Amino acid sequence: MTGSIALIALLVTAVAFAVFGIAVARGRILSVEDFISARRSTGPGVVSLSLIASSLGAWVLFSPAEAAARTGVIALAGYAVGSALAIAIFAWLGPRMRRLLPDGHAITEFVFHRYGKAMYAFVLIATVAYMFLYLAAEMTAIGSAVAVVTGIDRAVTVFAVMAATLVYTVYGGLRSSLNTDVPQAIIIIVLLLVLPAFFIVHLGGFGAVSAALTAKKPELLSAVAWPGWETALALVLAIVGANLFNQGYWQRVWVTRSDADLRRAFLWAGIVNVPALLLAGSFGLIAQSAGVLSQPSAALFDLVGAVASPVIGLVVLVLAVALVMSSVDTLLSAIVSLFAVDAARLSPGLTSTRLLSISRWLTVVPAVLAGIIGLQGYSVLYLFLLADLICVAAAVPTFYGLYESRLTGRTAIAAAVLGFIAGGYFFPNPTFESGNLFLSFVVAAAVPAVICFVLGRSGEAFVFESLQRRVRALGS
Repeated sequence: MTGSIALIALLVTAVAFAVFGIAVARGRILSVEDFISARRSTGPGVVSLSLIASSLGAWVLFSPAEAAARTGVIALAGYAVGSALAIAIFAWLGPRMRRLLPDGHAITEFVFHRYGKAMYAFVLIATVAYMFLYLAAEMTAIGSAVAVVTGIDRAVTVFAVMAATLVYTVYGGLRSSLNTDVPQAIIIIVLLLVLPAFFIVHLGGFGAVSAALTAKKPELLSAVAWPGWETALALVLAIVGANLFNQGYWQRVWVTRSDADLRRAFLWAGIVNVPALLLAGSFGLIAQSAGVLSQPSAALFDLVGAVASPVIGLVVLVLAVALVMSSVDTLLSAIVSLFAVDAARLSPGLTSTRLLSISRWLTVVPAVLAGIIGLQGYSVLYLFLLADLICVAAAVPTFYGLYESRLTGRTAIAAAVLGFIAGGYFFPNPTFESGNLFLSFVVAAAVPAVICFVLGRSGEAFVFESLQRRVRALGS
């Protein structure tokens, strides 16, 4: 595949999504609420496809295959289960949050009014850090993926993809993100089905691939190897804990028309995520069986190089662009919604029109910063895992108080901070040569849970009904 054909394919794909994103939002963004909330406007089918697309970013081309190639099918299963649970759990948390905050917008709103400023600051840092690092990682991943497959310069890819995504996200906000996710999800699902099947057939069929893998790396297929279970459990804790604070998911809690639709959408998306992650991870096992693996995270690209087919290269290119744009528009809209909510709270005199203008300009800021980081090609894995640790420590204190009225803000912030410190004690160093990631996440989750369950029923009862009076539509 020549560089010019690859570049044309990249630009056509990115521009097509941008045009579609603008078209579906045209005439529908009349207020800041339309831009960041679009409350109760969308059915379960669109929300489910949106969740599938936005949860499967460009990281899917690297991380699941690496987990499978390094530690086997159990670690891969942990990735799939963790990703599914991270979405499905909202089927239970979402309706409760909607009842308490019918005019809500963000998880940070609940934390601020339920626990106070200290816990709010802790959760805000965790949420913004997680989503911004996710955004930066996506730009790094798409630059690397396209450069490996096509030879296109990283700067061209990052600029083209971010510019196209920014155009329709600035224009249509959440509505554009939701609707572009639909064709992106369909493309992602179809290509994740097609690519592993193609590689397996190319290598002689499932029997031949399985036999080769068993002969070369039988431990990868073991169901009892402890490294696989350790990695799987750590991934489940990290993924679920972090995604509880994924504002993109919380936006989709309020955008769904009814509680019943919400449950269906999140459960459907969680179920689909399991085979999607298993298929993405299969690249690592297939590359191991073929003996073409250069490094675990590059399994898909090693297979593409071994096949040497221009058509397959183009397929991977389209898949990568769909994956990154579907997650980046969600992250941009989500980050901006947090700042819009705070702007409205700190400056209650701002009109809806003014807030809409501010929100659109704010969308550009994280996009530019993430694009700059993406151009450098840095690995953000360590910082990503550290942000995950903060989220895991905050998870039980935040959501236990969604149901237990006697959990106080002091107990919640103490539990979260002590959980983070305790988990941080076991956290690996930047070279991963010391520490224990599994133990770190287990301790970070367990310490706050014990504190909350022991001390969380000793305070004065919080009046949940007061939340409805405190949280109102923006610009009202």
